Amino acid sequence: MLLADIGTHLAGSGLGLTLGVNLFQVPFPAASPPAAVCLVETPGEEDEFGAGPSLDLPALERARFQVITRDDPQNALASRNLAEDIRQKLNNLGPVTLGITVYHHVKATSPVFYLGPDQNERWRWVVNFEAMKGNG
Repeated sequence: MLLADIGTHLAGSGLGLTLGVNLFQVPFPAASPPAAVCLVETPGEEDEFGAGPSLDLPALERARFQVITRDDPQNALASRNLAEDIRQKLNNLGPVTLGITVYHHVKATSPVFYLGPDQNERWRWVVNFEAMKGNG
């Protein structure tokens, strides 16, 4: 649900992103346009549990994800700027409910940085995030 929640939020953030058109969950579809954004879950941190039974859901989850932007080399600066705009929209977000999940905070854990070209020589930029979300 994390990537779906973040994707829906970004699609409504005024950045010109549309789910399934230029905003995707990993991987980028083969038929996606050169200028596109992809969301990727990455390893998070240890969950925090309350004082309930041992098999209760965690009170807080620390999920992590990346946002990758890409575009052709002649549009590299626009792609980098989009990554920075996304960072500004998500960094320090919360508390907010996205979908049915309460996100206590979303924060950038890195600046925007160059990831290298993809297999079609499109430039890729990435920014990493942590989302602290509640289960109750």
